[in-house]
Amino acid sequence: MIIILNRNTHLPLYYQIKTVLLSMIAETKADDQLPGELELSKKFDVSRGTVKQAIMDLVHEGILYRIQGKGTFVSPPKVKRSFGKLPTFTDDIRRFGYQPKNKILSFKVIDAPNYIQRHLQLDPNAKVIRFKRMVLSEDMPFAIVTSFVRHDIYAELKVEHVGDSLYDALAQISNNVPTTAHDTYTPMNADEKLSALLGIKEGMAIFYSERIAYSDSGTPVEFVESYIRGDRFTLDIQISPDLAGQLKRGDSDVAHFSFRPGNISSEMLTNG
Repeated sequence: MIIILNRNTHLPLYYQIKTVLLSMIAETKADDQLPGELELSKKFDVSRGTVKQAIMDLVHEGILYRIQGKGTFVSPPKVKRSFGKLPTFTDDIRRFGYQPKNKILSFKVIDAPNYIQRHLQLDPNAKVIRFKRMVLSEDMPFAIVTSFVRHDIYAELKVEHVGDSLYDALAQISNNVPTTAHDTYTPMNADEKLSALLGIKEGMAIFYSERIAYSDSGTPVEFVESYIRGDRFTLDIQISPDLAGQLKRGDSDVAHFSFRPGNISSEMLTNG
C-alpha cells in the first residue's frame, strides 16, 4: 500500500514522512522496531535518502534510536525532571512508572578535596562520605552519580543503609536532611569512558549536573556530580503566574537559569 504524499505543497517530502511516522509511533510501544528504509521508501514512493532524512530527524529528537545492523526502534519516553519539590532520580524514574535501581560503585570515607571543602563550607581537615553509584531505570543505565555528604553530620551512614534512595537513608539516621538545593545542568558529549559506563555511543549528548543540597537550617550537607543520559532525561521547568509576577530581569533571588556549553572530562570519575 502506497501512502500518498502531497507533492504540490511547500512542505518538503521528508517532513511529510516525518509527520506520518510520528502518527505511526504513537500507536507503538517502546523498543518496537520500525519498518526498514527500503520498505518505507516503497510505501511512500520516494527515495531511501528522503526516508532516511525523516528518520534521522526523529533520531536526533530522541523519538527513535538506531542499532547498527538491526534497524530503527521507538525510544522509551524520557524521564522528566520537574521542580515541584527537591527532585531525586529515584522519584523521577518512579513517577514515570519505571523501576529504579542503584548499582553501588564505591562507598568511602575520604578527606574532602579542596573543591568539596569550598562547596560544603568545610574545614581543611574535614572528611566526607563519597558514594558513587550507577542509577538504572528498568535495568538500563540512566546516570552515574557521585554524592559527597558531610561525615560530621552523617557519620552513622553505612553502605547497607542505602537502597534505591540516598535521601531515604539519610532520613533514617538524621533529622538534618536535604530539603533545598541549587542544581546546574551542562550539556556535553560523552567521552569513551562515560559512553562505556552509560551504555551509549561515544560522542552522544548527555547532561553533566552539579548539586549543592542544603538542610532546613541552610547548611550545605551534600555535593553531587551526575552524568545523565540525554536520550533518557529531560528538564521540565514551569513558572506559575504568581512566580512570574515576582520575576524581574536579572533577579537571581527568584530564579536563576544558566546555560554553558561544555565538554567535561570523565577524569572526575577515576577516583574511586
